[in-house]
Amino acid sequence: MKPNPGRLLIWGLIILVCSAFEVEAAVVTLAWDRSSSPNIAGYRLHSGTTSGVYSQSIELGNVTSTLVSNLVTGKTYFFVVTAYNTMGVESAPSKEVSYLAPPTTGPAQMVSPAPGSTFTSSSVTFKWSAGSATAYFLFVGSSLHTADIYNSGKVTVLSKTVNNIPTDGRTIYVTLGSQVNGSWTYKDYTYKAFNPTATPTPTATPTPTPTPTTGAAVMLSPAPKIDIDDSLRLLAFPPRSLREQ
Repeated sequence: MKPNPGRLLIWGLIILVCSAFEVEAAVVTLAWDRSSSPNIAGYRLHSGTTSGVYSQSIELGNVTSTLVSNLVTGKTYFFVVTAYNTMGVESAPSKEVSYLAPPTTGPAQMVSPAPGSTFTSSSVTFKWSAGSATAYFLFVGSSLHTADIYNSGKVTVLSKTVNNIPTDGRTIYVTLGSQVNGSWTYKDYTYKAFNPTATPTPTATPTPTPTPTTGAAVMLSPAPKIDIDDSLRLLAFPPRSLREQ
């Protein structure tokens, strides 16, 4: 898929967690003008780490902005957006925009499981970002800053699996330590232990996505126009981390 003269607007760049995750480092907000073509059903965001090559596509629905997360620090991402109509016919892509996810600094932060979540078993693998630390420690306990369940000692890895965590629904306290520039600092997290006797929360049944009508593809006429709105400013934080190609 090659970009066409249409234009994609990234109106705001939001780094939700500065100096945070190596895996879930940067979060960017993308926005574009609504297509003027009739019967537009929605939009798709195509992305990749090589210009002009889009290995991932996200179905967005009929919206004109989206939040993209899970961006690896130090990598450049390339984005285009397409529109499709009620017959499933997709437009040519917008102009490509790139974004460089900034590198992380500072202490490590927990990547998974998500802080505040409930464990699903007595065995949990904790993963954290590298930050700019040279060593780490992981405490898991039944109260703040204790390690009665697990103590990793000083380590240089970015994950540890902890077995035999209680399964009675109690609050589990996790302390993640980082050695940065020779000094130790730490962050505290809480979780809920797995409780097999608890009543499970009903899971909502997702609405199936309609299958596009098959047949010969027909280009939308006119092709969706995805232009920059001159009334909006292009914002990038930090500067020069984002650019149009």
